[in-house]
Amino acid sequence: MIDQETPNADSRGSINNARPGYDPKIPRDGVTTRVLSAYSVGHFANDLCASMWFIYLSYYLLYVAELAPNISSLALLSGQIADGITTPIVGTMSDRIGCKVGAKNAWYYFGTILVVPAFLCIFLDFNFSDESIANAWYIAFPAIFNVGWASVQIAHMSIVNSLAYSQRKRDTMVNNRNAFTYGANILMLSVSLILFLFVSNSKLQFRILSIFCVSVGACTSLFYVITVIEPPLTA
Repeated sequence: MIDQETPNADSRGSINNARPGYDPKIPRDGVTTRVLSAYSVGHFANDLCASMWFIYLSYYLLYVAELAPNISSLALLSGQIADGITTPIVGTMSDRIGCKVGAKNAWYYFGTILVVPAFLCIFLDFNFSDESIANAWYIAFPAIFNVGWASVQIAHMSIVNSLAYSQRKRDTMVNNRNAFTYGANILMLSVSLILFLFVSNSKLQFRILSIFCVSVGACTSLFYVITVIEPPLTA
């Protein structure tokens, strides 16, 4: 008769089949109110930037940055191509590459680091004297921005299953995330309305709006980074 290995059990009698390196201090399904709040706003920076991107980018490139229509189209196209390429790559690699901070969180940190400077480089307007440099700038940074944006999006969506076993908790986390997506759109449009009413300089309008989106988003992302610790999955 072959002996079978008996799984370890904790003090409450539950089976502990965690793989080596499992940290019991970071329990899966430890979705406290603080963790839920942090997850809910973890995509808020992306949502603010995406709202401004899709609503105002074409207008900004054509009438504020004063790029040629074909360059403006290439800027949008470069961003969408980068997004389309990055999304499946991050989705695949986040399940295959381990990291001390967690496979999903590593991509979240990477994406956030790219999103902030790239977004500002698009909307701050640097008054280039050389048209060729301006064209290259506005084609390159939308691509960089979308690489970061897609990394954050995939990491934030996929970490749900690592944080909670409970389908009810997962549904609550996703519903809260979606609610803050709507909130980001409303907030960005409200601030832009105020700026367009009281600030006459179009370049200054977009500078203030982009800095506002990045500043608020940086705060919510920092809260997420500090609070949401990705537990290693059990075997």
